[in-house]
Amino acid sequence: MRKLAIALLLFATGCVTVPRDYVRIDVVDNGHINVTSISDIPVEMKGREAKSRLAAMREAAVSGRDPWAVRYNRLDLSSERTTFEKSHGVITRVEHSATIANEDLSRLLADTNLTILFTKGDGWNELAIFPGTSQRATREQRQLFDDLMDDVTLRAANYLRSVDRLYRYLDREPGRAEYVLPQLYAGDEDSIVARDEEEKTLIVDVQKSLSHLLLSDFNDDDHAQTLLETANLVLDPFPGLISVKLPVEPEAVEGFQRDEGLIFEATMPTLVDAVASLEGHWIAPDPLAVAIRNEKKSKEDAVSELLRTPRHSTDVVTQADLKDALLEKLKPAPQYRVRWVVRRQPGE
Repeated sequence: MRKLAIALLLFATGCVTVPRDYVRIDVVDNGHINVTSISDIPVEMKGREAKSRLAAMREAAVSGRDPWAVRYNRLDLSSERTTFEKSHGVITRVEHSATIANEDLSRLLADTNLTILFTKGDGWNELAIFPGTSQRATREQRQLFDDLMDDVTLRAANYLRSVDRLYRYLDREPGRAEYVLPQLYAGDEDSIVARDEEEKTLIVDVQKSLSHLLLSDFNDDDHAQTLLETANLVLDPFPGLISVKLPVEPEAVEGFQRDEGLIFEATMPTLVDAVASLEGHWIAPDPLAVAIRNEKKSKEDAVSELLRTPRHSTDVVTQADLKDALLEKLKPAPQYRVRWVVRRQPGE
Protein backbone atom coordinates (compact mmCIF):
# COMPACT_ATOMS: atom_id res chain seq x y z
CA MET A 1 0.00 0.00 0.00
CA ARG A 2 2.88 2.36 0.77
CA LYS A 3 4.39 1.81 -2.70
CA LEU A 4 1.04 2.51 -4.35
CA ALA A 5 0.48 5.59 -2.18
CA ILE A 6 3.87 6.96 -3.27
CA ALA A 7 2.97 6.35 -6.91
CA LEU A 8 -0.35 8.12 -6.47
CA LEU A 9 1.35 11.05 -4.79
CA LEU A 10 3.86 11.35 -7.62
CA PHE A 11 1.23 11.26 -10.31
CA ALA A 12 -1.39 13.41 -8.60
CA THR A 13 0.90 16.19 -7.45
CA GLY A 14 3.39 16.13 -10.28
CA CYS A 15 6.56 15.37 -8.36
CA VAL A 16 8.46 16.01 -11.58
CA THR A 17 9.25 19.72 -11.48
CA VAL A 18 7.65 21.98 -14.08
CA PRO A 19 6.90 25.73 -13.99
CA ARG A 20 3.66 26.49 -12.16
CA ASP A 21 1.60 29.64 -11.64
CA TYR A 22 -0.75 30.47 -8.79
CA VAL A 23 -3.32 33.27 -8.55
CA ARG A 24 -4.66 34.29 -5.14
CA ILE A 25 -7.72 36.56 -4.96
CA ASP A 26 -8.37 38.08 -1.52
CA VAL A 27 -11.72 39.82 -1.14
CA VAL A 28 -10.91 43.10 0.64
CA ASP A 29 -14.23 44.96 0.82
CA ASN A 30 -17.40 45.45 -1.14
CA GLY A 31 -15.61 46.71 -4.23
CA HIS A 32 -11.95 45.70 -4.20
CA ILE A 33 -9.77 42.62 -4.22
CA ASN A 34 -6.10 41.93 -3.65
CA VAL A 35 -4.65 39.84 -6.47
CA THR A 36 -1.36 38.03 -6.02
CA SER A 37 0.16 36.02 -8.85
CA ILE A 38 3.07 33.69 -8.21
CA SER A 39 5.23 32.03 -10.86
CA ASP A 40 7.43 29.19 -9.64
CA ILE A 41 10.39 28.55 -11.93
CA PRO A 42 12.35 25.33 -11.36
CA VAL A 43 16.07 25.71 -10.79
CA GLU A 44 16.63 23.29 -13.64
CA MET A 45 14.83 20.90 -15.98
CA LYS A 46 16.11 18.17 -18.24
CA GLY A 47 16.38 18.72 -21.97
CA ARG A 48 17.84 21.54 -24.04
CA GLU A 49 14.44 22.97 -24.97
CA ALA A 50 13.25 22.99 -21.35
CA LYS A 51 16.44 24.70 -20.17
CA SER A 52 15.99 27.33 -22.89
CA ARG A 53 12.41 27.99 -21.73
CA LEU A 54 13.54 28.48 -18.14
CA ALA A 55 16.20 30.96 -19.24
CA ALA A 56 13.61 32.87 -21.29
CA MET A 57 11.21 32.97 -18.33
CA ARG A 58 13.88 34.44 -16.06
CA GLU A 59 14.94 37.01 -18.64
CA ALA A 60 11.32 38.08 -19.17
CA ALA A 61 10.78 38.40 -15.42
CA VAL A 62 13.84 40.60 -14.90
CA SER A 63 12.93 42.85 -17.84
CA GLY A 64 9.27 43.18 -16.80
CA ARG A 65 7.97 41.28 -19.81
CA ASP A 66 6.69 38.13 -18.14
CA PRO A 67 2.99 37.33 -18.74
CA TRP A 68 1.87 38.63 -15.35
CA ALA A 69 3.76 41.91 -15.71
CA VAL A 70 2.03 42.40 -19.06
CA ARG A 71 -1.34 41.67 -17.49
CA TYR A 72 -0.89 44.12 -14.62
CA ASN A 73 0.31 46.79 -17.07
CA ARG A 74 -3.14 46.72 -18.71
CA LEU A 75 -4.58 48.30 -15.58
CA ASP A 76 -4.17 51.86 -14.31
CA LEU A 77 -2.69 50.83 -10.98
CA SER A 78 -1.81 53.32 -8.27
CA SER A 79 0.61 50.79 -6.82
CA GLU A 80 1.95 47.34 -7.61
CA ARG A 81 4.49 45.13 -5.93
CA THR A 82 6.90 42.75 -7.64
CA THR A 83 9.29 40.51 -5.71
CA PHE A 84 11.83 37.89 -6.73
CA GLU A 85 13.12 34.88 -4.88
CA LYS A 86 16.46 33.33 -5.76
CA SER A 87 18.24 30.09 -5.02
CA HIS A 88 22.01 30.15 -5.46
CA GLY A 89 21.65 33.30 -7.54
CA VAL A 90 18.94 31.87 -9.83
CA ILE A 91 15.40 33.28 -9.86
CA THR A 92 12.98 30.58 -8.68
CA ARG A 93 9.87 32.63 -7.90
CA VAL A 94 8.32 35.83 -9.23
CA GLU A 95 5.44 37.42 -7.34
CA HIS A 96 3.21 40.27 -8.50
CA SER A 97 0.50 41.78 -6.31
CA ALA A 98 -1.89 44.72 -6.46
CA THR A 99 -5.26 45.91 -5.16
CA ILE A 100 -7.77 46.31 -7.96
CA ALA A 101 -11.48 46.98 -8.40
CA ASN A 102 -13.66 43.88 -8.67
CA GLU A 103 -14.55 44.62 -12.28
CA ASP A 104 -10.87 44.89 -13.26
CA LEU A 105 -10.27 41.18 -12.68
CA SER A 106 -11.75 40.39 -16.10
CA ARG A 107 -9.44 43.01 -17.66
CA LEU A 108 -6.44 41.55 -15.85
CA LEU A 109 -7.18 38.12 -17.32
CA ALA A 110 -8.43 39.35 -20.69
CA ASP A 111 -5.92 37.19 -22.59
CA THR A 112 -7.36 33.99 -21.10
CA ASN A 113 -10.46 32.14 -22.24
CA LEU A 114 -12.29 32.87 -18.99
CA THR A 115 -15.52 34.78 -18.53
CA ILE A 116 -15.44 36.46 -15.13
CA LEU A 117 -18.47 38.08 -13.51
CA PHE A 118 -18.70 39.98 -10.23
CA THR A 119 -22.33 40.41 -9.20
CA LYS A 120 -23.67 42.62 -6.41
CA GLY A 121 -26.97 41.54 -4.94
CA ASP A 122 -29.07 42.67 -2.01
CA GLY A 123 -26.61 42.09 0.80
CA TRP A 124 -24.39 39.67 -1.09
CA ASN A 125 -21.59 39.53 -3.64
CA GLU A 126 -20.82 36.73 -6.07
CA LEU A 127 -17.77 35.83 -8.13
CA ALA A 128 -18.40 33.49 -11.06
CA ILE A 129 -15.79 32.16 -13.48
CA PHE A 130 -16.88 30.37 -16.65
CA PRO A 131 -13.92 28.57 -18.28
CA GLY A 132 -13.76 27.99 -22.01
CA THR A 133 -11.36 25.64 -23.76
CA SER A 134 -7.67 26.27 -23.24
CA GLN A 135 -6.05 28.41 -25.93
CA ARG A 136 -2.54 28.20 -24.46
CA ALA A 137 -1.19 25.27 -26.50
CA THR A 138 0.25 25.41 -29.99
CA ARG A 139 -0.84 23.02 -32.72
CA GLU A 140 2.36 21.04 -32.22
CA GLN A 141 1.76 20.80 -28.48
CA ARG A 142 -1.79 19.59 -29.05
CA GLN A 143 -0.53 16.86 -31.39
CA LEU A 144 2.11 15.85 -28.84
CA PHE A 145 -0.52 15.65 -26.11
CA ASP A 146 -2.75 13.54 -28.34
CA ASP A 147 0.15 11.11 -28.89
CA LEU A 148 0.88 11.01 -25.15
CA MET A 149 -2.78 10.32 -24.38
CA ASP A 150 -2.70 7.39 -26.80
CA ASP A 151 0.10 5.97 -24.68
CA VAL A 152 -1.70 6.70 -21.39
CA THR A 153 -4.98 5.19 -22.53
CA LEU A 154 -3.20 2.07 -23.75
CA ARG A 155 -1.73 1.66 -20.27
CA ALA A 156 -5.10 2.34 -18.65
CA ALA A 157 -6.83 -0.20 -20.92
CA ASN A 158 -4.24 -2.83 -20.01
CA TYR A 159 -4.86 -2.11 -16.33
CA LEU A 160 -8.64 -2.46 -16.70
CA ARG A 161 -8.25 -5.74 -18.60
CA SER A 162 -5.93 -7.14 -15.93
CA VAL A 163 -8.48 -6.33 -13.23
CA ASP A 164 -11.21 -7.93 -15.34
CA ARG A 165 -9.20 -11.16 -15.63
CA LEU A 166 -8.66 -11.22 -11.87
CA TYR A 167 -12.35 -10.59 -11.12
CA ARG A 168 -13.42 -13.33 -13.54
CA TYR A 169 -11.12 -15.71 -11.68
CA LEU A 170 -12.69 -14.66 -8.35
CA ASP A 171 -16.17 -15.20 -9.82
CA ARG A 172 -15.13 -18.81 -10.41
CA GLU A 173 -13.35 -19.02 -7.06
CA PRO A 174 -15.32 -16.70 -4.73
CA GLY A 175 -13.77 -18.21 -1.64
CA ARG A 176 -10.35 -16.92 -2.69
CA ALA A 177 -11.34 -13.22 -2.64
CA GLU A 178 -10.42 -12.65 1.00
CA TYR A 179 -6.94 -14.05 0.32
CA VAL A 180 -6.31 -12.58 -3.14
CA LEU A 181 -7.55 -8.98 -2.87
CA PRO A 182 -5.21 -8.00 0.00
CA GLN A 183 -2.29 -9.05 -2.20
CA LEU A 184 -3.06 -6.26 -4.68
CA TYR A 185 -1.53 -3.83 -2.19
CA ALA A 186 1.47 -6.01 -1.37
CA GLY A 187 4.77 -4.18 -1.37
CA ASP A 188 6.45 -6.21 -4.13
CA GLU A 189 6.13 -9.42 -6.11
CA ASP A 190 8.24 -11.44 -3.67
CA SER A 191 5.85 -10.72 -0.80
CA ILE A 192 2.74 -11.96 -2.65
CA VAL A 193 1.11 -15.02 -1.13
CA ALA A 194 -0.90 -17.04 -3.68
CA ARG A 195 -2.37 -20.53 -3.89
CA ASP A 196 -0.73 -21.37 -7.20
CA GLU A 197 1.09 -19.86 -10.16
CA GLU A 198 -2.12 -18.91 -12.00
CA GLU A 199 -3.35 -16.90 -9.04
CA LYS A 200 -0.02 -15.18 -8.53
CA THR A 201 0.20 -14.26 -12.20
CA LEU A 202 -3.22 -12.60 -12.07
CA ILE A 203 -2.23 -10.57 -9.00
CA VAL A 204 1.14 -9.57 -10.45
CA ASP A 205 -0.49 -8.53 -13.73
CA VAL A 206 -2.75 -6.08 -11.89
CA GLN A 207 0.15 -4.70 -9.87
CA LYS A 208 2.41 -4.28 -12.89
CA SER A 209 -0.23 -2.71 -15.11
CA LEU A 210 -1.15 -0.22 -12.37
CA SER A 211 2.50 0.56 -11.71
CA HIS A 212 3.00 1.05 -15.45
CA LEU A 213 0.07 3.46 -15.53
CA LEU A 214 1.09 5.44 -12.45
CA LEU A 215 4.77 5.10 -11.85
CA SER A 216 6.78 4.26 -14.93
CA ASP A 217 6.39 7.69 -16.51
CA PHE A 218 7.90 9.14 -13.38
CA ASN A 219 10.94 6.95 -13.67
CA ASP A 220 11.55 8.86 -16.89
CA ASP A 221 11.61 12.53 -15.88
CA ASP A 222 11.67 13.78 -19.48
CA HIS A 223 8.51 11.83 -20.35
CA ALA A 224 6.72 12.89 -17.18
CA GLN A 225 7.82 16.50 -17.60
CA THR A 226 6.44 16.57 -21.13
CA LEU A 227 3.18 14.92 -20.10
CA LEU A 228 2.56 17.37 -17.25
CA GLU A 229 3.42 20.46 -19.27
CA THR A 230 1.45 19.57 -22.38
CA ALA A 231 -1.58 18.39 -20.38
CA ASN A 232 -1.61 21.69 -18.53
CA LEU A 233 -1.38 23.74 -21.72
CA VAL A 234 -3.97 21.74 -23.66
CA LEU A 235 -6.56 21.09 -20.95
CA ASP A 236 -6.32 23.88 -18.39
CA PRO A 237 -7.82 27.24 -19.46
CA PHE A 238 -6.69 28.91 -16.23
CA PRO A 239 -3.47 30.96 -16.22
CA GLY A 240 -2.59 29.28 -12.91
CA LEU A 241 -4.21 27.63 -9.93
CA ILE A 242 -6.82 30.19 -8.88
CA SER A 243 -7.83 30.47 -5.24
CA VAL A 244 -10.25 32.87 -3.60
CA LYS A 245 -10.09 33.94 0.04
CA LEU A 246 -13.43 35.15 1.36
CA PRO A 247 -14.02 37.43 4.37
CA VAL A 248 -16.85 35.22 5.67
CA GLU A 249 -18.28 31.76 5.15
CA PRO A 250 -19.88 31.53 1.69
CA GLU A 251 -23.59 31.22 1.12
CA ALA A 252 -23.10 29.12 -2.01
CA VAL A 253 -20.17 27.33 -3.63
CA GLU A 254 -20.08 25.64 -7.03
CA GLY A 255 -17.02 24.18 -8.76
CA PHE A 256 -14.59 25.56 -6.18
CA GLN A 257 -13.11 23.19 -3.60
CA ARG A 258 -12.34 24.31 -0.06
CA ASP A 259 -8.60 24.32 0.60
CA GLU A 260 -8.36 25.50 4.18
CA GLY A 261 -10.26 28.03 6.24
CA LEU A 262 -12.01 30.48 3.92
CA ILE A 263 -9.82 29.70 0.90
CA PHE A 264 -11.46 28.02 -2.09
CA GLU A 265 -9.59 26.67 -5.15
CA ALA A 266 -10.67 26.31 -8.76
CA THR A 267 -9.08 22.90 -9.15
CA MET A 268 -8.65 20.88 -12.32
CA PRO A 269 -8.90 17.06 -12.28
CA THR A 270 -5.65 15.11 -12.56
CA LEU A 271 -5.20 12.05 -14.73
CA VAL A 272 -5.37 9.88 -11.61
CA ASP A 273 -8.67 11.54 -10.70
CA ALA A 274 -9.97 10.91 -14.21
CA VAL A 275 -9.03 7.23 -14.28
CA ALA A 276 -10.46 6.65 -10.80
CA SER A 277 -13.70 8.48 -11.64
CA LEU A 278 -14.45 5.86 -14.30
CA GLU A 279 -15.05 3.30 -11.56
CA GLY A 280 -18.24 1.41 -12.32
CA HIS A 281 -18.04 1.95 -16.06
CA TRP A 282 -15.78 -0.99 -16.89
CA ILE A 283 -14.79 -2.34 -13.47
CA ALA A 284 -16.02 -2.07 -9.89
CA PRO A 285 -14.55 -1.82 -7.41
CA ASP A 286 -11.48 -0.20 -8.95
CA PRO A 287 -8.36 -0.92 -6.85
CA LEU A 288 -6.94 2.44 -7.92
CA ALA A 289 -10.04 4.39 -6.87
CA VAL A 290 -10.20 2.45 -3.62
CA ALA A 291 -6.55 3.28 -2.91
CA ILE A 292 -7.22 6.99 -3.52
CA ARG A 293 -10.23 7.02 -1.18
CA ASN A 294 -8.20 5.28 1.52
CA GLU A 295 -4.89 7.04 0.86
CA LYS A 296 -4.78 8.53 4.38
CA LYS A 297 -6.08 5.36 6.00
CA SER A 298 -4.61 1.89 6.35
CA LYS A 299 -4.17 -0.94 3.91
CA GLU A 300 -6.83 -2.82 5.88
CA ASP A 301 -9.39 -0.09 5.15
CA ALA A 302 -8.73 -0.35 1.42
CA VAL A 303 -8.93 -4.15 1.49
CA SER A 304 -12.15 -4.02 3.50
CA GLU A 305 -13.73 -1.78 0.86
CA LEU A 306 -12.60 -4.11 -1.93
CA LEU A 307 -14.10 -7.11 -0.16
CA ARG A 308 -17.49 -5.59 0.70
CA THR A 309 -18.10 -3.96 -2.71
CA PRO A 310 -19.95 -6.13 -5.27
CA ARG A 311 -17.66 -6.91 -8.19
CA HIS A 312 -18.38 -6.54 -11.89
CA SER A 313 -16.13 -6.08 -14.90
CA THR A 314 -15.95 -6.31 -18.67
CA ASP A 315 -13.15 -7.22 -21.03
CA VAL A 316 -14.57 -4.98 -23.78
CA VAL A 317 -12.39 -1.91 -23.25
CA THR A 318 -11.40 -0.10 -26.44
CA GLN A 319 -8.62 2.43 -26.32
CA ALA A 320 -10.72 4.95 -28.26
CA ASP A 321 -13.66 4.75 -25.83
CA LEU A 322 -11.32 5.03 -22.87
CA LYS A 323 -9.57 8.05 -24.36
CA ASP A 324 -12.88 9.82 -24.98
CA ALA A 325 -14.03 9.06 -21.44
CA LEU A 326 -10.79 10.32 -19.87
CA LEU A 327 -10.75 13.53 -21.89
CA GLU A 328 -14.34 14.21 -20.82
CA LYS A 329 -13.40 13.69 -17.17
CA LEU A 330 -10.37 15.99 -17.54
CA LYS A 331 -12.50 19.02 -18.47
CA PRO A 332 -12.90 21.85 -15.96
CA ALA A 333 -16.21 22.37 -14.20
CA PRO A 334 -18.78 24.36 -16.24
CA GLN A 335 -18.54 27.18 -13.74
CA TYR A 336 -16.75 28.14 -10.55
CA ARG A 337 -18.94 30.27 -8.29
CA VAL A 338 -18.83 31.62 -4.73
CA ARG A 339 -21.40 33.89 -3.07
CA TRP A 340 -20.96 35.58 0.28
CA VAL A 341 -22.79 38.07 2.51
CA VAL A 342 -21.46 41.64 2.66
CA ARG A 343 -22.00 44.30 5.21
CA ARG A 344 -23.67 47.42 3.99
CA GLN A 345 -21.33 50.38 3.88
CA PRO A 346 -22.38 53.71 5.44
CA GLY A 347 -24.52 55.66 3.02
CA GLU A 348 -25.61 52.62 1.01
